[in-house]
Amino acid sequence: LLLDLSYERNLRILYESTSSCASMRDAVLLLRVWLHQRRLSEGCGGFSGFIVSMLIAYLIRVRKVNPMMSSYQIFRVVLQFLIDSDWSKNGIFFNDDDDDDRSRSPSPDEFRQNFDVVFVDSSGLLNLCASMTRDNYLNVRHEAQLALRLLDDIAINAFDALFLTPVHFAVKFDQLFFLSLAD
Repeated sequence: LLLDLSYERNLRILYESTSSCASMRDAVLLLRVWLHQRRLSEGCGGFSGFIVSMLIAYLIRVRKVNPMMSSYQIFRVVLQFLIDSDWSKNGIFFNDDDDDDRSRSPSPDEFRQNFDVVFVDSSGLLNLCASMTRDNYLNVRHEAQLALRLLDDIAINAFDALFLTPVHFAVKFDQLFFLSLAD
């Protein structure tokens, strides 16, 4: 319910961000394809396109993304930010300077105590990553590290590896275990 009530405010932020940064739209598309090819955006708790969009808006707000950057540069900045920040320990908080009433918002410590991964929207009430597990988040961080290594390696065609080649679950891991939980 809180997610539904926050959509208008968050969409306004996304609109303002895409208006100020022309290449944000293409950067979101690059990131969504990258996430999809690695199956990181699937299911409940996936790293969705909405989270990616809000992350870029956050990076614009904190001036880590310059509105003159290309979509490729934004893609790299987002990957580096995913590697450098730990949302499972510190979380990120999209503070809205226009909102003077912060007394109704839970404290950062309350968010960290109650959620594995914390990315709080501009209302200060909604954790955009509430359904994401720590393992899913750590997997996204790991894939971001691999992606940056690929982009830095001039001997590899990184475009094909990152955006055209799907990474299947069975190929990604050496061993799979199936546990049967008895009643």
